[in-house]
Amino acid sequence: MSRAKSAIVFAASAVFAAACAWGAYHSAEMSAAAAVYHRVKHGFFPGSRFEVPPVTDGAEASRLCRVAARFCPYDWRFPVYAAARCLDEAVDENTPDGRWQAALADANEWACRALALCPYDFEVRYNRAETLVAMDRLPDAIAYWETVLDLEFWNPENHDEYAYLLLHDGSEEAVAKAVDERFFVRDRELRADLNKLWRERKKAAAEAEKARKKAAAEAEKARKKAEAEAAKAAA
Repeated sequence: MSRAKSAIVFAASAVFAAACAWGAYHSAEMSAAAAVYHRVKHGFFPGSRFEVPPVTDGAEASRLCRVAARFCPYDWRFPVYAAARCLDEAVDENTPDGRWQAALADANEWACRALALCPYDFEVRYNRAETLVAMDRLPDAIAYWETVLDLEFWNPENHDEYAYLLLHDGSEEAVAKAVDERFFVRDRELRADLNKLWRERKKAAAEAEKARKKAAAEAEKARKKAEAEAAKAAA
């Protein structure tokens, strides 16, 4: 074999070996990340005396998910789970004052990271919207969910969340928009509530219109009476 061919074979072998090494390293990273994620979300050996329960504490879930994210920073499952656990802790009334602010900050960080990695998953979007609500940024949450509806109007889950956000707002305009969602929501209880609101608003509007007409008729009657009395006095 000529020296040129030997060099080519050696170079190809080196490239192949490097590719195998990179693949092995990448596989090891993925395996480590998957093990940490399984430990956090599912635990190990359920129902046995060696059971390791899943992690529900927001701070611990956040810490372990940071470890998993170092191994596999582009897997969206880690941040979406950490965001959900931290958000649960942030909105829990029993969470101490010194902790819920940190939990909310962690929830916001993880929700934003998950959204950057997987912007089309419903749970990712939901966590982002609910984190904004927990941060007292309800208008931003509604505006964000309106962009979600623009992308996936066909998904009834999106209409459910939009209606909930609007009802949480409680303003006249928001409630009117929520009532219009009654045709699209999937949640039966929510649909029943929206239909009830629609009937109440329809009844209130009819009563208001009836009162307006009555007031207008009385005003017209008073005007005519005054004109008659004025004409009689002038005569």
